[in-house]
Amino acid sequence: MRILDRYVVREFMGPFILSISAFIVIMLSGQLFMLVDFIVQKNVPVLAVVRMLLYSLPGIVVQVLPVAVLFAVLISLGRLARDSELSTIRAAGIPFTRIVLPLILMGAVIGVGGFWLGETVVPWASHKSETIVREIILKDVLPSVEQDIFFAAPGGRQFYVGQVNKDLGTMERIMVYETEYGSFPRIVSARRGRAGEGKWTLQEGVIHELDAAGHVTMSMSFDRLEIVMDSTMETFVSSQKTPREMTRKELKSHIDLFEKSGIRVEGLRVEYHLKLAEPMAALVFAVIGAPLAARSPRRAGGYFGVVAAAVLSFAYFVVQAVARSVGMKSMMQPVAAVWIPNAAFLLPGLVMLLKVDRPYMF
Repeated sequence: MRILDRYVVREFMGPFILSISAFIVIMLSGQLFMLVDFIVQKNVPVLAVVRMLLYSLPGIVVQVLPVAVLFAVLISLGRLARDSELSTIRAAGIPFTRIVLPLILMGAVIGVGGFWLGETVVPWASHKSETIVREIILKDVLPSVEQDIFFAAPGGRQFYVGQVNKDLGTMERIMVYETEYGSFPRIVSARRGRAGEGKWTLQEGVIHELDAAGHVTMSMSFDRLEIVMDSTMETFVSSQKTPREMTRKELKSHIDLFEKSGIRVEGLRVEYHLKLAEPMAALVFAVIGAPLAARSPRRAGGYFGVVAAAVLSFAYFVVQAVARSVGMKSMMQPVAAVWIPNAAFLLPGLVMLLKVDRPYMF
């Protein structure tokens, strides 16, 4: 069995590495026009563009790992089935579930590895890449505040902006957490506001003062409040962070803080749970891809695996996009919305996997 396991894994690794490489090239090519514009129109040094690409690679790798697993499982097992090796192994009395067990374990290991990268390397690298882009934009115009973004400012302030209307120049769902206002922190939340040179103007908000235990000791509403921004624009830009540039721990701390001020955090909760659910799709794809490969028509050759993987991954991401939108609109609990796509594909995969060795049940 060890020889068989090594053989199956070896068949898997070739398509897996090729799939990762192909998807990285495809996703990087999507940034081609922006990069050319940076170099030609904005006179950005080529070295800065190369650095930005290198910093974006870890995030791209984490994104493509699950799909690469699906392609590799379907292609490798499809090759074994097409050459009758799979039938021969099963005729020797080895169940199909045992044959594909190392591939399922590989899917689980790759999922865990993707989660580890997403918690350690990706936030740091994504922040470096986005900072380069923000600094490039800073050379031309005053940088606008992005949507769902966090950033720090002098005076012990932490800012969050939930939504931005760039056409009107307004922001919505704003929160400012001040740790140096007095003896204890205070939270300023506003329904809307504007960012200008040297100050922010907030409208229709509430100020909460907290005690040492984090309980609200005083609340005061306001129609208009101005906050002086005494930091330089370089500091403003370099401190910005989106949820993608944060670890789960960092994001969870902001979620807990926002809940105390009454700000809706459904969208942030969705992003929080996605950081775990997305890498675990590698295990889901390994489970559902294996039985599909066993039932692939021999006359289809190697095309069946590629086509099936493309259709299946497209269907998965459509379901994920719909579930994510539902979770962000508070129509479903964020944790349920995030994990529904995995469950929707994992359960049918398990059923098909168990039925492969019992053809009379079809």
